[in-house]
Amino acid sequence: MAKDQVARPTPTLASRGESVGFAQRTLKNLRRIETAYTDEEDVHVVTQRVLSLLGVVVFPWMEGFEQNIKNLRLEGLGQKGWPTWVIFRGESKTLGELLGHLRNAVAHRRLRFTSDSPDPSNVSIEFEDRRRGNPRSHWGARISADNLKLFLEKFMELVVNTID
Repeated sequence: MAKDQVARPTPTLASRGESVGFAQRTLKNLRRIETAYTDEEDVHVVTQRVLSLLGVVVFPWMEGFEQNIKNLRLEGLGQKGWPTWVIFRGESKTLGELLGHLRNAVAHRRLRFTSDSPDPSNVSIEFEDRRRGNPRSHWGARISADNLKLFLEKFMELVVNTID
């Protein structure tokens, strides 16, 4: 740290060995990348948002957490300000169903970007899930990169409120 810089207090985070602590750090890094993008640095916001999906949604959660949220209906979450996923193949009526498909899609790299634009408002991400041994997907969903950020924030808020 330079002599003229003042150390900022670091907010207390859960241990990075815990799912919540890992997710908190993931979002902290995402905010940092987004600030750098706003400052016109050459960073990749859309890529970081997808990587954040790994740290916030895909990494396993503490025992019992999923039981508390798996049956939350996406329609009800939408009424609470959550972003809408466009399900273009199959269905996901609950957060648990959506998360299961997203985990599979991300784990097997079944995602596609609609653009290479550095501007997140110009990019959507499509996720597809396939059953083992079947080359055709049975589920697919799309979300804008901007709404992916909102989804991550809402999901993390839900996690923290469920644990407390």
